[in-house]
Amino acid sequence: MSLFFLSIADRWIDRWYQAWMQYQSRSPWALILSLAFSALYGGLALHQGFGGEFIVQDDARQHVFWMQRFVDPQRFPNDLIADYFQSIAPVGYAAIYRFGAAVGIDPSLLNKLLPFGLGLLTTYFAYRVTLRLLPVPLAGFTATLLLNQSLWLKDDLVSGTSRAFAFPLFLMVLDGLLIRSPKLLWGALALQGLICPSYALVSAGLLVVRALSQAAKSWLNHPKRALNSATTSPILPVIQRCFQQESKGDWILYGCGLLVTFMALLPVLLLGKDFGPTVSSDLAKTMPEFLEGGRTNIFDRDWLDYWLFARGTNLIPRSLLTPVTLILGLSLPVLLWKPIGQHLALSQRVTARVWILPQLILASVGWFLLAHLTLFKLHLPSRYTGHSFRIVIAIAAGIGMTIVLAKSLEWWRQSRSPWRSLSGAIVTLVLGGLLIGYPLLVPEFPANSYQQGKAPQLYQFLQRQPITTRVASLSETGDDLPTFAGRSILTGKEYAVPYHVGYYQAFRDRLLQTIAAQYSLDPVKVQQFLDTYRVQFWLIDRAAFQVPYLEDSWLKQYPEATQPALEHLRSGQPLLIQAALDRCGALQGDTWVLLETTCLRSTLDSVRTASNQRP
Repeated sequence: MSLFFLSIADRWIDRWYQAWMQYQSRSPWALILSLAFSALYGGLALHQGFGGEFIVQDDARQHVFWMQRFVDPQRFPNDLIADYFQSIAPVGYAAIYRFGAAVGIDPSLLNKLLPFGLGLLTTYFAYRVTLRLLPVPLAGFTATLLLNQSLWLKDDLVSGTSRAFAFPLFLMVLDGLLIRSPKLLWGALALQGLICPSYALVSAGLLVVRALSQAAKSWLNHPKRALNSATTSPILPVIQRCFQQESKGDWILYGCGLLVTFMALLPVLLLGKDFGPTVSSDLAKTMPEFLEGGRTNIFDRDWLDYWLFARGTNLIPRSLLTPVTLILGLSLPVLLWKPIGQHLALSQRVTARVWILPQLILASVGWFLLAHLTLFKLHLPSRYTGHSFRIVIAIAAGIGMTIVLAKSLEWWRQSRSPWRSLSGAIVTLVLGGLLIGYPLLVPEFPANSYQQGKAPQLYQFLQRQPITTRVASLSETGDDLPTFAGRSILTGKEYAVPYHVGYYQAFRDRLLQTIAAQYSLDPVKVQQFLDTYRVQFWLIDRAAFQVPYLEDSWLKQYPEATQPALEHLRSGQPLLIQAALDRCGALQGDTWVLLETTCLRSTLDSVRTASNQRP
């Protein structure tokens, strides 16, 4: 009986092996299965995104809220925060949401739907690229599955922001290069430049690396590269060789690709121009926001952390090897090393096109170093390695795992030794189990950074107020008001982005004055604040008048305002805003109170009158 079942197992394994290892790219089932897993993960994310009312992806609070203007141009009038984030949005990215609004899709809805489609598009092109490097369906399936698991364990793809488009567009660029398709390559480069400009620079760098690599190859292969005489120059023959008919098409492909990228990046020169200049590295080193305890701590780190792992300046993306099965990507150079690869059948089927992976790494590192040299001019250096490294490691791991699985299956099918056959079976089952079942080992999958609003009655109340309503607040609850209530706020932690001096100076002034007014003992100063910013409501945390609220929050990076406020709190004197909580509360929650400023003005007038009447 056991022999009967073993024979059936061997027959099934042999058929499975033939189907996944030999049919190459002509079999559609591996691609269909890859797309099915992408749809499954994307569906789980949609379930999270539509799992309740007032749910938004964390980064969409910054980059999508202002797009309500596409539905109603009157939204957020004279709003510094909305104007700034609209000004830095790439034109192609904004056009996608504008088109969605034109056909009746609300920006917040489109933001939740886009990642599903982008995931499918990423999977399709990742499968195509992988099969260009190793024409085995299992490699394409493995690479796409690992890439999908990696992406849905991070918040880049699900953010629906411009960086979410980088994954499918990067892979389109790689596919266009590998098949030498001008339409695909140039189209992908144009879209990158318009939608996610930082990553278009990496793609342009890849074109340069490949062109230099091709020139170097022509030089090394040219029979006259050595100087045979003092009058013989190898330069001209090499240039002529580079432009021979067989390589002329590549030079046109690369040259026109660079031109397309340049043209597509021209609108970037206008992004944020009304809120510039970009903060310099020297200035940033003096700002508490960029130091320890600041919202954007970059400089108070040790050397290793600053260059390799810390957010923003890191060469190596956080969680690069998540899922842990991606570690097999590091083994690919070893598996392709000739002394080892000659014993692995699939290693010998890996095409020379695989060199595009180290070339992409080289281009990414080049821009990473340039971004460090011109810190903040090209935004954060980590942008130039994060996405490309994730793509490279997933494809490399998919190829590496396929090579190992093929060897294990070979042992299983061909070995007459029970122990050797058993070891092959164990390796196959362990790798296959980890590949498919890894999401089951993760506490939360997908891990999408969705935020659910905790004050629905507040959002609903403000939605009924005039569209010109503006709310002052130091509360983190206020960060959600532009997204969920569609009303302007004066300041908010989520929007304290210090990269453009013009914007941040105005934002910082507002914040300092809000802190000073909220903790003031002088009714005249509070009245001046209300007159200056014309806010209709003031959102106050109930814990705001306790010392730890200021000492342990993000507000401590503004000591010129928080230190006087702490002194007022410790003095024991009644603060004006604190005294008005019960009298002027238009709406109250468990942790916050929404003050009506009309009532607050009357209270301040009463305090000033009483003060003037005192002898």
